[in-house]
Amino acid sequence: TYYYPVNAGIKNFIQKLGNLTVRSHINVYTFKHSYSLIRHQKTLLDSVHENREIFFSYAQGTNESTLVISAAAHDLVMRIFRDEGMLNQKTNLASLSILLPIENTEISGIYYYIFKNLAWEDINIVEVISTTNEFTILVDEKDIDRSFSILRRMKHKANV
Repeated sequence: TYYYPVNAGIKNFIQKLGNLTVRSHINVYTFKHSYSLIRHQKTLLDSVHENREIFFSYAQGTNESTLVISAAAHDLVMRIFRDEGMLNQKTNLASLSILLPIENTEISGIYYYIFKNLAWEDINIVEVISTTNEFTILVDEKDIDRSFSILRRMKHKANV
């Protein structure tokens, strides 16, 4: 087995990672696409947009859409999306958000390096949410403390 050392670009990048933010009590719902799904998404957004306590993300794929939201909104989600075809529901999750340095889109291998460290510790990533300068992973609540520790240790090692 050949060991690939961490290149200087990834090491410098890891040193610049921003704050890690942990949220607990997150649920994930996946729905089959339908003509009414976006209308129901809008209804949900209208219901939760002013509540800063609610974590919310929505991703639309080719055949399905996934809703990631605080468990406190479970009853609301069930009511609004009751007529939609739910493909999957996962509860008891936690999220770990990482602020990325602005140059993150210019360095190859950064996601691989982060995910590899979690995988080596047997952490299952349930879902990933990404914007240009931050990304969030969702893991089982039981794995959040270890996930946080792994990422902090990874950042600390890069600074040594």
